[in-house]
This record gives sequence, structure tokens and C-alpha cells, in this order.
Amino acid sequence: MDHPLSTDVVTDGLTPHEVTLSPNGRHLAYTLAPLAQTTPRPVNTLWVTGIDGTAPRPLTDGTFAVHRPRWSPDDRLYFLTDRTDCLAGRTHQSPLAPGLHRIEADGTGHRSLTDPRTTVVDHLPLPDKTTVALVVADPEPPDDAPREWGRHQPHHRLALLDLPSGATRTITGLGEHHVLHIAARPDGAHLAVITHP
Repeated sequence: MDHPLSTDVVTDGLTPHEVTLSPNGRHLAYTLAPLAQTTPRPVNTLWVTGIDGTAPRPLTDGTFAVHRPRWSPDDRLYFLTDRTDCLAGRTHQSPLAPGLHRIEADGTGHRSLTDPRTTVVDHLPLPDKTTVALVVADPEPPDDAPREWGRHQPHHRLALLDLPSGATRTITGLGEHHVLHIAARPDGAHLAVITHP
């Protein structure tokens, strides 16, 4: 059934983004963003629903941005957010750099996985279930720092997060190349990385 465009649709409507199917085929995760943003910064909400018709439920409270939801091979949901405590009903905290978080499909077990000082640009849970490939941003220089043509500028770098220990290791073999995209071979033994100088 078609719904006519109205002021209510424009002001109160929500639009889904980043729909992703869990490896077991039982759940869909997606973000819902308001068509009309009324906050100083973009916000959205992370939702999950069952393929069997289970009612959708929110996993975050809609007061901060959540993006890049990705399922791990063991059907856990990983996502990026700039809030350290983003579950519904929790107290608000100051926004930080986007970090990697994990939550179960039933909404339990929420954890922040990376240091709040580390800006995570992208992520990819690997088939071994203990490692997440990350694209992390170099720290930004202070706003008043002079910039010289030809000198080092911040890059996005490839890193590996070891889930049991929480340690993040930057891969140095790419030199000063800027990392754009990462993908894993099905067995997770190798990564393909797209970079530019």
C-alpha cells in the first residue's frame, strides 16, 4: 500500500540503512534514521529483527550515531558508535571518537572493544572468531598546529584486534599507504586491502 507524502512523513518518518543478514540466516540488523534530523549531530538507532517474523527491537537508544553493523561468524553483532554507553535506558555520556562495540542478537552482552582514544573507521570480524580487522585513523594534529606541504598527514591504517586480550596491533607492512577497504578470504587466512599512496 502506498502512503502519500505528508508533513508527518517528512517530520516523523524513519528510513532504514545498512541492512545486514546474520550468517545463520535468522536475523536482520539495520539502522533507522529520522528523515528530518532535529539534533545538532546525526543520530540513528540500531535494530534487529527475526526472519521468522519476530517483532523488531531496538538495541540502542537513538541519541547517538551507530553505523557499519556487521555480523561475526558466531552471529554476534559488531558496530561503530561514538558513544561509550549507547544502550537504551542508560545515562548519557560525552561523545568520543567512533569505537567498535559488540552486542548479542538478543540485546545482551554489550561491550565496548576499543580504546576510546582510537578512531575506528571500519571493521571486519574474521572467521577465526577471535580477531577483528580494523581500519583506524591516525590521531589528528591540534587545530593550531602548522601544516607543511609534503609532510606527514594523518592516514587510515590497518590493524588487528585480538578479542581475548583486547590488544590492537597496527600492521606496518603497508608503509605510508592510506587504507580504503578491507575484505577477508572465506577462511580468514588472508586479507585483501585497497590502499592509495
